[in-house]
Amino acid sequence: MKNLSADRWAFVLGTIIATLLGSISYAHYNLVSIVLGLIVGLLIITKNETKNYLISIIALLVIGGSGLQAFYVSGNPDYLWIPVVLASFTIFMASMGAVVALKTILHKD
Repeated sequence: MKNLSADRWAFVLGTIIATLLGSISYAHYNLVSIVLGLIVGLLIITKNETKNYLISIIALLVIGGSGLQAFYVSGNPDYLWIPVVLASFTIFMASMGAVVALKTILHKD
């Protein structure tokens, strides 16, 4: 198994924290997820990784959005916590993607 560098650990920990924040009752979990996403987006993505990263973010956002819709449509009260967790994860990923997209657009060679 490859060793994960500090920036990859930041991504993994940010994802875990954002997901856990969605599973607990915390008033400002969306704000915390956004801030974590912004920080991780600024720290971990290099110029060479932007294309693959943005494609991955798009896929994760589509999956997260589809998962949210599936659980809202089902209306099963036993699983009402899952859309909140997915929303927190999606917010985290979207804020990271926004930072990387802006860095890519504003970057001059």
